[in-house]
Formats: sequence, C-alpha cells, structure tokens
Amino acid sequence: SYLMANSFGRRMLYPGSVSLLQKAIMPMLLQGQARLMEEYQGKRAKLIACDGNQIDTVFVDRRSADSERGAKLVICCEGNAGFYEVGCVSTPLEAGYSVLGWNHPGFAGSTNEANSMDVVVQYAIHQLNFRIEDIIIYAWSIGGFTGYSE
Repeated sequence: SYLMANSFGRRMLYPGSVSLLQKAIMPMLLQGQARLMEEYQGKRAKLIACDGNQIDTVFVDRRSADSERGAKLVICCEGNAGFYEVGCVSTPLEAGYSVLGWNHPGFAGSTNEANSMDVVVQYAIHQLNFRIEDIIIYAWSIGGFTGYSE
C-alpha cells in the first residue's frame, strides 16, 4: 500500500501531471500560450527551483498601461489539472493587472513533482522588479495550498 500511495496515488492527487492527460489537452495548451503571447505580449520563462525543478511561467506586464492596476502583479496558482495557458489568469488580465502565471511542477512545461512556489515569488521580486506589497496571490483549489504554503 505504501508503494501504491507514493507512486500511483501521488499522481492521482495531481492528475494534471499525468502525461496521458497532458497529451490529450496539448492543443488547447498551445492555443492558450499563443493567445497570451499574441494578444497580451506575454513572455515565457523557465525558472529553476532549489530542488532542480523547472517551473514554466508566463508574464504579462501591464505597468506601462494607463491603469493603476497594472502596477500590481497577480501571481495565479492554478487548481488541480489547471494550467496557466487556459486557467485563472484570464480574470486578472481582463481586470487590467500585470499577471504571472505558472504551472505546478510536473504540469505541462514544468518538471518533477509538486512543491513550493518560492522560485516564482523570488522571480517576481528580483527579476520582474515588483515590490512584495504590490504582489497579490490568486489561487483556487489545490493552487490555494501552493499559494498559502509560502
């Protein structure tokens, strides 16, 4: 039972990390990436976490827009089987905020197993130059766990 819980069971907690599901929705993910790049001039980046995980991110910068909201960064933490390409980033984007979306480790372009989002927050502060008081964490479902755990 230990083997089942720590292999198959762990994957079922994060069905978005199952390669069969990822292959099935890959066309939607690619379409979502294209929309973020073309409509919003999004920029993708791969971040390396302290444990070696590669974290796939997208950043939409609205600081130069004529809106106070663009000065605030919303970091979106997707729920289970959620991906930034088709997930909750739409809500803050439509509201005019700057947005940083990321995929949990093991999901889409991110590698390995689920862990913390520390590298995402550090990237927002040190590379994108947002002040901590200008960062909002927006999460749903299991994304609330990753957003809260930091």
